[in-house]
Amino acid sequence: MKLRLPDGVENENIEVAASWSDPLPFEFYQGDSKFEPSEGSDVGVRAGTDGPVEFTDATTDGETVEESDIWKWRDRILYFFNQYRGLQVIDVSDSSNPERLASLCVPFSGEQLYLHPSERSVVLLTYDPATNGGRVMIVEHTADNQLKQQSSVPVPGYILESRMVGSALYVVSQQTWQERVVDPDTGAEHIKWESGLSVSKMDLADPANPVVADPLELKNGKYDYWGAQVQATPETLLVSTNSYDSVLRQSTSTVHVIDISDPDEGPTLRHHVAITGRVLDKFSMRIKDNILTVVSQVWRWQNTRQRWASVETFDLSEAPEDVEEPLAQLEFANDESITATRFSGYLLYVVTVLQIDPLFIIDLADPRDPRLLGELEAPGFSTHLEPYGEDSLISVGVEGNQLAVSWFDVANQGEPSLKSRVHVGEEEGWTWSEANWDEKAFGFFPEENLILLPYQGSVPNVGWMSGIQIIEIGEEELVKRGSIEHAFQARRARVVEDSVVSISGQSLKTLDISDPDNPALLADLILAWPVDYIHRVGEIWYKSSVGKIITEPTALGAIPAQSCKCLPLRIPMKVLRHLISLKE
Repeated sequence: MKLRLPDGVENENIEVAASWSDPLPFEFYQGDSKFEPSEGSDVGVRAGTDGPVEFTDATTDGETVEESDIWKWRDRILYFFNQYRGLQVIDVSDSSNPERLASLCVPFSGEQLYLHPSERSVVLLTYDPATNGGRVMIVEHTADNQLKQQSSVPVPGYILESRMVGSALYVVSQQTWQERVVDPDTGAEHIKWESGLSVSKMDLADPANPVVADPLELKNGKYDYWGAQVQATPETLLVSTNSYDSVLRQSTSTVHVIDISDPDEGPTLRHHVAITGRVLDKFSMRIKDNILTVVSQVWRWQNTRQRWASVETFDLSEAPEDVEEPLAQLEFANDESITATRFSGYLLYVVTVLQIDPLFIIDLADPRDPRLLGELEAPGFSTHLEPYGEDSLISVGVEGNQLAVSWFDVANQGEPSLKSRVHVGEEEGWTWSEANWDEKAFGFFPEENLILLPYQGSVPNVGWMSGIQIIEIGEEELVKRGSIEHAFQARRARVVEDSVVSISGQSLKTLDISDPDNPALLADLILAWPVDYIHRVGEIWYKSSVGKIITEPTALGAIPAQSCKCLPLRIPMKVLRHLISLKE
């Protein structure tokens, strides 16, 4: 056999392996043997073949990219995707008297919710265990406060992430494919499995009649793809997939650059870029001025180091086949793990951890020469960064066994400093926050100089606790104020004029924070409750909960364990009467 190598390949870059037996399974030789030119090893339903495409980070016709969350607001109307009760609509116009307007039981699980940009409609992304696939539900909120399903669209596989641009919804899902292959020698039939991702587009301009494009399938004939990190501009989706490299013995990522600029077309794959390490989150990817910048965690078993951080830049104005090598690569933070990244202008902030918390500042003004400007070492580590003005960063993270909220001064990029830090929770206990892994839970309100941080924790001799910690951003320091206790896991909080609205799956609370050290409860609207027994008497449901009697206030508040609620048969969420038992 004779092979022709490209000109200029050095001998030391060539490796030849031989085997006395055929190392490839028989199915590798089945099927078509002639193919049209395609991009690299990735296979897509639609792969761009018309040369370089200009990608920008600007908005198009005023459209912006929206991400899902468990709650969304239209003025003072709150839409909450409650895992205990489904979709709930709550009017918070009067903070002292919030009112539940409507509820819709959702038979599927999920936590991704959008509001339609121009209609009184809500978009829910769910998982349907009956079909082992995803589903997008569009629900109308009528003028008379009814919730009615307008349409429902199945999604192939398990939904991982999504983005909405205008009325177009893009859904990224994990999918597996199987192919029946027959052994030509024995006639035995085998099943070949392959794992990858699907990118689906749904035009929801008419919520009752969604227009669904053919999904873009992201596969690789060599590796199975799993997981996805998604970043987006109005014109581009960046989808990072993971696969295991048995030679390098680590998970590596491929960033798929997908063109979504044409509203009349489905998503089109333009580039697939192999990354040195693994992309850990969406904040590790960015397109700016047609330059793709990616931060990854590299694991290599070497004599001098085992892991480090990598920053790579790629020029997307080149043809797809020419974006195989980075313009430049910067390696740093030997034997440390990345915990947070954030781009801001031409600067990149990276936090890593071993036993201390280094904050690195990197200059990306010249994509061919990224430069490390400065480094700060501080105890603990950050898990999420928020730019605060031009010269500061606010972070949430961990120090020891406590949550830590930090204020970094980065005005001097060569010598950043820790300006202020507060801790949440008891020193002898443990505290953590959903915001450590989902930044949407981090209530950051710079205009009000407030941070509202959901937390959970455990305190010796007291037990489990949950709430919202109020932190004030002062002129020179962070100030820890009062907290808002919740019986169930506190999920989100928001400043509404002079009050705060906080929510858990069990209740919505409104509080007056004119004295932030002692927030005063205005209202506590019950959204869900445990039920151990249910009885029907005529047109009334009697739902009761039974458990250990709680006779004194605890860390969870003075909540009776024995109670009974009376509800009308046809409106099962409307509580007519609530009976409480505090005695045996």
